[in-house]
Amino acid sequence: MVTGASQSRRFMRQCKYDVAATIDVAETGALHAHDCL
Repeated sequence: MVTGASQSRRFMRQCKYDVAATIDVAETGALHAHDCL
């Protein structure tokens, strides 16, 4: 599970997902983290 905006921001920076900024941080953090990993 991904918790905290800092972790979600980390994934956003790594994957460069602009959509993550628009969608909920918690949901996008988990989904995008799966895509990144």
